[in-house]
Amino acid sequence: MDRGQVVRDPASGKAIKVVGVLLDITDLKATEHRQRLLFDELNHRVKNTLATVQSLASQTARAAPTPASFRESFEGRLIALSKAHDQLTMHHWESAELRELLTASTAPYVGAGSARIVLRGEDIVLRPRAVLTLAMAFHELTTNAAKYGALSLPGGRIEIRWQVVRGEADGRPLLRIDWVEQSGPVVSEPEKLGFGSKLIEGSIAAELGGKARLIFGRGGVRCEIVIPLEAATIHARGASAES
Repeated sequence: MDRGQVVRDPASGKAIKVVGVLLDITDLKATEHRQRLLFDELNHRVKNTLATVQSLASQTARAAPTPASFRESFEGRLIALSKAHDQLTMHHWESAELRELLTASTAPYVGAGSARIVLRGEDIVLRPRAVLTLAMAFHELTTNAAKYGALSLPGGRIEIRWQVVRGEADGRPLLRIDWVEQSGPVVSEPEKLGFGSKLIEGSIAAELGGKARLIFGRGGVRCEIVIPLEAATIHARGASAES
């Protein structure tokens, strides 16, 4: 951007010089562009979050037999969503680590020095969409374990394992997560899946193009989650795909 002024001879009126300033506003324009992008991104995220909250409220209300149970379930799901947002905020909404996400999701049920919840896997960095989707799935699994599963008994424990594997059909890399409850009460497959189970299976498929399978056995509940690596992660440090 430039600004200038012609200086004229008082007697003849002829131009004798030009006085001006040349300003480089490249950085200013770049800053304005970044701000517009940030505002657009914030608007997009707020709309998505509100849509998620609206869906959670509607579907939780359908499954809740009483106002009290609705409040308990809905508040728990909102807190889980909030914790996932906290994880993303710490990393500027670019990513979050799977181990950190699991630690935050299970923290309320782990006492000091307790080995009731064991995490096994390499460092995996998740994309924002995967962070939000998996946070809700882990919340449902943890809540169910605390009420009816391994965490409802003093000796119960949960082992959560994850690794990068190769798909049997096409060989593409997949992130596999196994949630395994042990030493809990005997469980049997329900005649009808509740909202929590539907949320786990449906969200993994719809949001990440993966699959989630709940298995109800004598040893406790198991959940197998398989997601295309590209959809789930930004990169996997130290993780190598296994056949």
